[in-house]
Amino acid sequence: MIEKFLICLFSFSTTCLGAQNKLYEIIELGDLQVAYYDTVLYDSSQKYDQFGYEGPAPIFTQVWYPYQGNSTQYAPDVFEAFQKIEVPCALNKAYSYLKQEFDTTFVNYAFQSFKNGGRVSKLPVDFGKYTDFEVYELLKKTQTKSHKKAFRQVLDYPIIVYHHGAQGNSYENYLMAEYFASRGFVFISSVYNLAYENKDLGYYSEGFDFISMPKKTLEFARNLSAEPRIFFIGFSMGAQHGFLTLHDEIKIEGFISLETTLEFFNEDRYQERWPEIVEVIELHKDDYTLPIMMLANTRVRGIETSFPLFNQISNTPMIHVGSRNFFDHGSYASLYHMRYLLKDKVHQPDSLNSKSQLEYYAIHLELIEKYINSILMNTVFEQKSFEQDFDFRFFNTRKD
Repeated sequence: MIEKFLICLFSFSTTCLGAQNKLYEIIELGDLQVAYYDTVLYDSSQKYDQFGYEGPAPIFTQVWYPYQGNSTQYAPDVFEAFQKIEVPCALNKAYSYLKQEFDTTFVNYAFQSFKNGGRVSKLPVDFGKYTDFEVYELLKKTQTKSHKKAFRQVLDYPIIVYHHGAQGNSYENYLMAEYFASRGFVFISSVYNLAYENKDLGYYSEGFDFISMPKKTLEFARNLSAEPRIFFIGFSMGAQHGFLTLHDEIKIEGFISLETTLEFFNEDRYQERWPEIVEVIELHKDDYTLPIMMLANTRVRGIETSFPLFNQISNTPMIHVGSRNFFDHGSYASLYHMRYLLKDKVHQPDSLNSKSQLEYYAIHLELIEKYINSILMNTVFEQKSFEQDFDFRFFNTRKD
């Protein structure tokens, strides 16, 4: 562990855009106020030597949690504040490079990929007089429901560890973090990407063990409570890493997989593209003991023929959940819903489709919460209220 680093604070403007954040008209938060803080974990098993830093691999981490004090004297932070993680000076350049890559990746994925029409709507996205980065700058000023506060206590709440997708970041699902924190959960989200000079985001040096970093975050989570009850949520690559990691984790209460992308392929295809995941699942298919819920957009293929790789996991309660309506892969992360905020200010021909995706995202949050609470309370998961939106397959578990 690198000790006694001087903390460098990034400065930023807190000018807010508009009045009420339209996302919260659809995403219904709970009764508790939401606070968050930044920290940097270190993986001593991985060496990192970039941008003038030399030492254990840093894991930039943000923690959202319920706050019951008085926060009415000041406004919640704007979205841009999530990007201003407090880091030691020795890591300043590395994190600045990461942030720049995060910005570029977000604009490319959330804006430019829709220029010729998205998979939900065939209408090309045209922002009119605004460039993509101008729209992004507007979004940075939108207000959230999170208050940044120093962490001063052991938290006696169930804990969710979230793992982002490829080229993702710690705040890619901040709405999910706020949703669960406002309902009595601690939500930990770390960055598992590292910055390398002249390399694209998502690059790992040869021999790098990218599974050791999530394990370090799980270790951190266990120290936040005297008797922690921990859940793991992974999106895309994060869900893949969950299957690579959790077969030997005996103190995790449950695993929610948000579309690994392997659900839709047959053996010859996933053997070719993801041989390591295939090898681990086939080797440890009887070792997964934690309850698992897998979600995926099975609308085209159908739930009965999806998830072929995962059908062999037979020693634990598992639920396959397929969306009945189209749900874009990026829609599992709240960042990709943000441009809906600007529908009255910035020209967006597909705003109605954006709203439908956001509404479906909200239903996904409700589904995940109900599943987690059924585990916490040791009750049967009741899926009937969700059957108009999802198909379900149950393995080694009772259903309502």
